[in-house]
Amino acid sequence: MVRFGAGNAGDRGQPSIEVEGELSGLAYNRGWADSDGTVYFAHPALEAGQQFAAALKAAGVRVIGQTRTGRTPAGARTLASVHSPTIAKLISLTNTPSDNFFAEMLAKDIGARFGPAGPPVMEPP
Repeated sequence: MVRFGAGNAGDRGQPSIEVEGELSGLAYNRGWADSDGTVYFAHPALEAGQQFAAALKAAGVRVIGQTRTGRTPAGARTLASVHSPTIAKLISLTNTPSDNFFAEMLAKDIGARFGPAGPPVMEPP
């Protein structure tokens, strides 16, 4: 989630990461690289993959190769799946604390279901 600068005229329309970490289809710790929420990962999906690989290794699972991002290879098999709460429950959990990161992720998920381009991009005022 980016907030567009509202400071001086030179800042108008320039994004600044101040509200949440960078959005990604796959994120770890909301994309933040530190616990203060002041530094974000340049590649949140890659970081999430690296964290997953580290957790597998810590659990004694042998992990071969480097973690990387890209398209799912043809013929890849599902290793596991997780069932999500209903969209109504997710929205309820999002609204109560006014969780902007989660709200944006839900909007992107809904948009992705309606077309390959995903949701429309919001331009700064």
